[in-house]
Amino acid sequence: MRIAAFVLAVILAPAVLAGEPERFFFEHVSPEGSETRRFEARIDRPGDGANGFAVMLIGGGSVTDMDWTVPGSYEYEGKTVEVTIDGGTTRDAATIGDALVDAGFVVMRWSSIHEGDELARENPALAMGIPFGYSVELTRAARDAFGERAPEAREHLILIGHSLGAPRATAVADEGVVGLVFLAGAYTSRTLTSPRELCAGGLGKWAEFDDDDDGVLAGDELRMRSFGCIVTFSEDAIQDFDFDGDGKYRDWELAARERCSGSAADSDAGELRPGTPWPSDVIRNRHLPTLAIFGGLDQMSVHGPWLEKYAREHNLTELRVEYRPGLGHQLSPVEGDLIGPIDAGVARRVVEWCVSVAHGPEPIRTPAAWATPIQIHSSP
Repeated sequence: MRIAAFVLAVILAPAVLAGEPERFFFEHVSPEGSETRRFEARIDRPGDGANGFAVMLIGGGSVTDMDWTVPGSYEYEGKTVEVTIDGGTTRDAATIGDALVDAGFVVMRWSSIHEGDELARENPALAMGIPFGYSVELTRAARDAFGERAPEAREHLILIGHSLGAPRATAVADEGVVGLVFLAGAYTSRTLTSPRELCAGGLGKWAEFDDDDDGVLAGDELRMRSFGCIVTFSEDAIQDFDFDGDGKYRDWELAARERCSGSAADSDAGELRPGTPWPSDVIRNRHLPTLAIFGGLDQMSVHGPWLEKYAREHNLTELRVEYRPGLGHQLSPVEGDLIGPIDAGVARRVVEWCVSVAHGPEPIRTPAAWATPIQIHSSP
C-alpha cells in the first residue's frame, strides 16, 4: 500500500522541525445516547514560523477516518473491488494537513469512526454510518476538543470540509472561526434536491443536441445550433456557461444554467436541517472568507454557479468559487470508477488561500518554495 504525500521543497532558511503529533481520544455519546464512545484525533504543530492560526479538517460521507483513507481495493462477497487508479491507498487529509503544518498552521485531523467499530479496522469504507444531525454534534465535540488543546483553535480557526463536511463546517462556524474551505461541498446552495436529480433535469431539454448520446455537449454539438435566446453556440456563448472552462457543456453545467436563470426553484426551507443552517446563509450572515472548489467531472459542482450568483446578488466579495476541469468528487483524477489522490494543484491552492486568510487583506510575499511544483511521492 502506498500513501500520496504532499511535499513542498524548502529553499528558505531551515526551520526548527515540528514536534511529534499529539494523539488523543475525545468522547461523545452514541446516537441513541446509550453509551459513550471514543474518537481518535491528532494535532500537529509547526516548529518555527507558526502563524497563530489553526485548521480543522472535516471529512465527507457519513463517516471518515482522520486521514480520509480510501483503500486501493477491498474484498466484497468473495470478489476484489478495485478503487484507486494505481492500486495504492489515498490519504487526502494527511496530504492537506501536512502541507498546512509546513505553512505554519496548527492542524487537527480526527476520525468520526468510533474506536469500537471492528469492521472499520479492516476497511474504513465498512464503518457504521451515523445520522447527519449526529455528525454535526460530533463535529462540534471535535472542535471543542481542539480548542481545549490549542488556543489558536479558539480564536483563529479555519474549517476545511469535504462533501458533507462542508455543511458540518458551517454548522459549527461560530465565534473563533475566521474562514471556510468547501471541497466539492454538498448542500452548499439552497436546495434539498440531489445533484443527480438536478443534473438529469438539466440535460433533458438539451438532449436533442447530444448527437453521440454521451451526456456531454462538445465540439460540433455546440456550434451552429439554435436554442431559445441563443442564436448559435458561439465561442462566447460556450464560455458564458462553460463554468470549468473545458470547452464542453456537462450535465451539471446545463442544470446550473437552468437553475441560475430562475426556472428551478430553491428550497423554501429556512434551514438545511432543524438547527443546521444553509451554508450560504452562514457565509452571508457572518461574512466569512470562503473558498469553494469543485471538480469538472463531479455532479456536485451544480452548486457552484448558484453560489456565484448568490455572491453577486448579496455582494459577498469574501466568497470565491473555483472549478478544476478533469477532476471528480474527490478533486482527484478519475479513470472510469477509479480515483486517484487529491490533485496537487488543489492542495496547493487550499494552503495558499489559508495563508492569505492568516495574513489578512494586505499583500503577502509568496514563499519561494511555493513556486516549485508540488511533487507527489509514494512511500511504503
